[in-house]
Amino acid sequence: MIGKKEWNTPDEIKNKISKRVNLLAKALEIDKDRLLAWAFLRAMIAAQWFIEDNGNPGEMLQRARPIYSLI
Repeated sequence: MIGKKEWNTPDEIKNKISKRVNLLAKALEIDKDRLLAWAFLRAMIAAQWFIEDNGNPGEMLQRARPIYSLI
């Protein structure tokens, strides 16, 4: 499991997401930008589900922010 200290700053988060997306896109032989867009969309859909269930979408929106900055 990944420790929280590895995900402390926005730059660390963006770098880790970028590296992992690059690896996954290469392994799946799909476009990296399309994969990033899909990940962003999934985070936004999850946030919407939280809203529909009268929950707090904040965590999902925080996860979507660094992905969006890479698109």
